[in-house]
Amino acid sequence: MEKIQLEKRELWEIERSKDQEKLRQAIQEALQEERNKSQLDQVARQRNLASLGLFLSCAQKQLSALLDDVPVAMEQDSE
Repeated sequence: MEKIQLEKRELWEIERSKDQEKLRQAIQEALQEERNKSQLDQVARQRNLASLGLFLSCAQKQLSALLDDVPVAMEQDSE
């Protein structure tokens, strides 16, 4: 009876060890996936900021032209 229990315990420990390794791998994969997502989010934010910067620059030129009472098209031709 004790021998059977020892064998069962050994099998249980082997299974437990395998499960722990699978869990470690799953955690590592999840962490890597989160890092990748974070990088993609950062790239998207940078792109959005660049677009916003371009928009604000154009808006500033248009407002300056309006304040100077000069058409924007004429200002672009002179540049």
